[in-house]
Amino acid sequence: ARAPGPRAAAPRLRGALMAAQVRPAEDTELPAAASMFIGSFFSGMEVPAPQLQRLEREQLADMKRRYGDVAAQSRRFPAELLVAVEGGEFVGCVGVEAQVVDERFGLVKRPSVYVEPEDCTPVISNLAVRPDQRRRGLGALLVRAAERSAREWGYDRAALLVDEENVGARRLYARLGYRDVFEDAGATRVVPGKWRLQEEDCVNVCMRRELAGAGAGLALPEVLAGLGERLRLFQGGNA
Repeated sequence: ARAPGPRAAAPRLRGALMAAQVRPAEDTELPAAASMFIGSFFSGMEVPAPQLQRLEREQLADMKRRYGDVAAQSRRFPAELLVAVEGGEFVGCVGVEAQVVDERFGLVKRPSVYVEPEDCTPVISNLAVRPDQRRRGLGALLVRAAERSAREWGYDRAALLVDEENVGARRLYARLGYRDVFEDAGATRVVPGKWRLQEEDCVNVCMRRELAGAGAGLALPEVLAGLGERLRLFQGGNA
């Protein structure tokens, strides 16, 4: 991965994070990002190689659908994948995407053709930090970078979904100002099995945070054009 340019990089933090920067991922970097995400998410678990390869394929397909250049051509709602880079290597990632957060029915879903961008909420997902880089504040750095994108898009709040049993992540989000909004008791998660991947029931908690300093709001074409411009600036500054 190329070293991040000054405009694309998020503000640096003190101490151990001085070398870590966050920037939008390039389309060609999605395979590496997907591999890093799966390796981080399932670290410490015994996952058979065929299942691990399938997880990586499916994660890559999902990232391309959400954040890839091809999908961006027809995208009506802003979305991007951010990567944390240190020493030329990916050490973390996070996605942020405008979605419908339906508090009445306790659902987070992709917007339909009848939904307008201003009716959406940026939802943070795909947060991962490489196991050997944890406990350095990278998770907080990535969440703050995703919030910065949400503010640039003109939104004044952000939301996320987290597994009820993921106590560490819930503590992090609470420390960053997120509060529980509702529970989705009908969620599922993928887990490795003896012979194949399996789905099991789980409870997801939707958490939300109000964002200070949000912009006045941009028209959707301006938002999407801005995403492309940020990536072009990054690429041009490092040619």
